[in-house]
Formats: sequence, structure tokens, C-alpha cells
Amino acid sequence: MTILTHEQKEMKNNTQSSELIKNIVQFINENYKQPLTLSSLAQVFFVNRSYLSREFSRKMNMTLMKYIKKVKIYNVSRELLENRSPDSAWREYGYTSYKTFLNDFKNIMGTTPSDFLINQKYRQYTVNESDNNIYEIINTYYQELIS
Repeated sequence: MTILTHEQKEMKNNTQSSELIKNIVQFINENYKQPLTLSSLAQVFFVNRSYLSREFSRKMNMTLMKYIKKVKIYNVSRELLENRSPDSAWREYGYTSYKTFLNDFKNIMGTTPSDFLINQKYRQYTVNESDNNIYEIINTYYQELIS
């Protein structure tokens, strides 16, 4: 029988926690169009909601819901640059009201979807489905807003 020291137990727990968060991030990135919540993810991954919330915030430096919203809004932004209408996109991303979608978009992107599209600096990009730089474009836009 092996007796683990406190440090060894902590390392083991930290590794398990990191793997859990990695799996959850991957799940969110693959299922962002679904209505994801802390409770639903805790059920899918068979963990306690409080534990999931605490570990996600600790590892990612943001809340789980903030991460989910960012992934959704970044992907909506990509579609907007591909000439998708904001009015048709919000339902597809698991939002139950346009007002909630609009608030999330403004909080994350710093502007409304319409103003995002009007902004001449970012309208110069012609985006098609094979454009691999779209996340860089959106991330650059977001980074400039928060700095």
C-alpha cells in the first residue's frame, strides 16, 4: 500500500482537475450552439456544480458562463463576417431572447452586431468558409477593445 504525501495528493488532484477542464473546454468548443449551463455540464461530466465552477474559474481565470458566452459570440462574429444576419444567428446559438444575445455581444465585443459590421476597419476583410484567420481577426478586434 502506497501512502501519498500531501504534495503528491495535491499534484494528483491538480492533474485530474486540469484534465477535466480540458475536456469541458473541448466539449464547449464542439457544442457551443447548444444551450450550455453550469448544471448541464456538471451532469455531463458527473461532477458537483460548485467544484466545476471553482476549478474552471481557477484554471481559466474566468467563469464558466463567461467562457461559454465568449465562444458563442466569437462564433456568431465569424458568421456575421460571412454575411450572416444577426437576426437569424442568435436562436441557432442557444439564446432564448434577442435581448440576451445583444447584451452578451455588447459585453464581449464592446459594440452591437450592427456596429461591428459597419466598422470599416473590419469590413475590409472578405471572409469565406476556408478563411483560417477569422479567429485572429475577431480576437484582434476584441483585444483592441479591451486594451
